[in-house]
Amino acid sequence: MQRDELLARKDCQFHWHNAGYPSFDAFLAELKSKKRKNIRRDRRLVESAGIRFERREGSEINPEELRFLFACYQQTFLEHGNHPALNEAFFRQLIATMPQSVVVILAYREEQPIAMSFFLKGGGRLYGRYWGALENHSGLHFETAYHQGIEYCIDQGLEVFEPGAQGEHKINRGFEPVETRSFHHIRDPVFRDAIARFLDQETDWVDRYQDQLQNRSPFRADE
Repeated sequence: MQRDELLARKDCQFHWHNAGYPSFDAFLAELKSKKRKNIRRDRRLVESAGIRFERREGSEINPEELRFLFACYQQTFLEHGNHPALNEAFFRQLIATMPQSVVVILAYREEQPIAMSFFLKGGGRLYGRYWGALENHSGLHFETAYHQGIEYCIDQGLEVFEPGAQGEHKINRGFEPVETRSFHHIRDPVFRDAIARFLDQETDWVDRYQDQLQNRSPFRADE
């Protein structure tokens, strides 16, 4: 990919790595005590609210569940003042054509679905794409979007969980900073030059940012 006509961009994401954990508790045991206690507290808050979770592989998702996950997807975008770019037909087609790659976590309270997280998987990795909720509960976001994904990776033996871009708060959930790269072809030469200058500056900032994050590992060293 390192060709003259392509511009390279360096970025930083936060990924969870499976160290062969036999259980979620085994993973928690490797975290610093404060972070371990915070995760357990959040999980208790969700459980005390009467919320339980169910997993669906692509072929197991029925039409009613599809409509629910799309409603949650829309809700997340609307809450942040953004336009939901995908329609329900997109999710339907994705589930129909590549069901082996789709994983959905559904959260229930009093037998009614209230939240969901939508993942894709492949190559030993789980990719967090969307989450949404129709009710607000303490700890629900962390549990639905992160903890359930980690637990799924442990149960299925997946090596890496990529929950999406941004979010230093993920460090407290056991995710670690990872350098990522993307490559871009810009046809307009003037625009390309401006972007190239920006990427040079941004690369220096990302390098400094990653150096700072190295001191914030969630894992004990020991304590």
